[in-house]
Amino acid sequence: MRGRPRPASVPRRRHRKRRVINVKRLILSVLLILLAVEVTVAAFTSPWFSIKGVRFAGNETIASKDIRRQLDLRPDANIFRINKRAIARRVMANPVVKEVRLYRRLPDTLVVRIEERKPDLVLNARGAMYEVDSAGVPFRAVKHAKAGLPVLSCKAPGRVVLGRRIRASSFGTARNCLLLVREKKIFQVAEITVDQNNDLCLNVRDGFQVKLGRPEQLSAKLNMAVRIVEQIPEFRQRGAYIDLTVPEAPALKYRE
Repeated sequence: MRGRPRPASVPRRRHRKRRVINVKRLILSVLLILLAVEVTVAAFTSPWFSIKGVRFAGNETIASKDIRRQLDLRPDANIFRINKRAIARRVMANPVVKEVRLYRRLPDTLVVRIEERKPDLVLNARGAMYEVDSAGVPFRAVKHAKAGLPVLSCKAPGRVVLGRRIRASSFGTARNCLLLVREKKIFQVAEITVDQNNDLCLNVRDGFQVKLGRPEQLSAKLNMAVRIVEQIPEFRQRGAYIDLTVPEAPALKYRE
């Protein structure tokens, strides 16, 4: 006697239930997409999100009105539709600006945070003076150096372009000398000069000079200058110069 076949109604009901659930999920997904589109359109077109205020932070020497002019925003600019990269590039065109970050503060305020370049030294190139940051980038022309800033006097070939790193070898030689002096923490630098022969001369704030000659063996020459000053303490007050152009035969001279 053959067994009776199992009813197929139960799996068919489960299949229909799954189909109903999938259709509901599809409808829900479509509704969510439509809602997202509607919200996006509203955000991009609503006057509620038109920029009504701009706040500035971090700018110390650049006037906020000058930065605002560089933003070049339309009066009805939408806070979501602005191109932050393009705006940042316009602000970065000012060589004093090292970095700029833009933030949206909803619903209608744009925050502009500026990081300005800080002067690390002053370049004197043929009588024209420029403040230069720690990366070797000149960013501002000045009439004289601020108190405490070392001056590097050298002939930079061509013209100095604000916002672009200085590639002149003479500047590199002078800056390398400055970095070595700072690393050794020996003298307070007033000025470092590089002449047409690439010879270095270090002017110390105590009032004397260290004639270093060619930049070869620069670290050893500076160490020798330190030893001389340590062994002859009165030289800081009365010395005119230490000549180390020939390190094997150092020479000293006192002020008269």
